[in-house]
Amino acid sequence: DWGPAMPHSDRIQDNSQRGGYLATRHLIELGHQQIAIITGPQDKQPALERLAGYQQALLEAKLPIDQALIGHGDFDCEGGYQAMHRLMQSPTRPTAVFACNDLMAFGALSAAREAGIAVPQQLSIVGFDDIDLAAFSAPPLTTVAQPKLEIGTLAAELLLERVNTSRSESRRVILDPEIKVRGTTATHQPTKENS
Repeated sequence: DWGPAMPHSDRIQDNSQRGGYLATRHLIELGHQQIAIITGPQDKQPALERLAGYQQALLEAKLPIDQALIGHGDFDCEGGYQAMHRLMQSPTRPTAVFACNDLMAFGALSAAREAGIAVPQQLSIVGFDDIDLAAFSAPPLTTVAQPKLEIGTLAAELLLERVNTSRSESRRVILDPEIKVRGTTATHQPTKENS
């Protein structure tokens, strides 16, 4: 969270709410109904927007928003790890988890592995950000990717435009994320415990 934009400055933003929606919808499309979320700090706008996207996808699919399936992390591995441990104790044990960034997803993956829960066979996990390590984790992490190259290119174009023209009004551009499906999500296989 970069705080408020300076007056007359250009701003390029990701669409965190859309990303949260895409992550959750992917899990719903795989047949999951008990989908948990590990949010980031509630004073950070991206965390709030990703939570809103999660809730939007659940409501659209006519699935309940269960407070017992909303975990809180700190956008770091330890936060994801601790939140996943708490979620595994929930009376409504999740079959899938959307972690609001990749570091928390790695923490959740570690907690699941430690508890003997196979990913993705028993638990699907989706992260957010598509950091470089995501493609190389074991299994590779399904995640929401930000268009990093497009963000960099657009930032350079907006800067050059300001230098080469007399444009003084600010521009705000919101870029759409996409889901990168890898090895941490699979079709839900109901068991006696979570069917």
